[in-house]
Amino acid sequence: MKESKPSDYYTAREVADRMGVSKMTIYRMARSGDLPGAIPFGPRLIRIHKVTFDLYLAEQQGPPAGDVDQVHFQMDNEESETLR
Repeated sequence: MKESKPSDYYTAREVADRMGVSKMTIYRMARSGDLPGAIPFGPRLIRIHKVTFDLYLAEQQGPPAGDVDQVHFQMDNEESETLR
């Protein structure tokens, strides 16, 4: 199992800045269980697991601009035949 390092976590301030909310909002979200990856290190200190938070944030923001259906892929004939 991989050992966690401090660089694997965001601070409450970093998460607040990325979400555009106050640091207190981050503490409230962590306390209520609405912030995945939040780990308390006492009543006034939390860290948020980077990978978990990044996935959560991407999920909250929805799909990127431009639907996948609108993207056109160019394939050579061999690839096209493989898909048929």
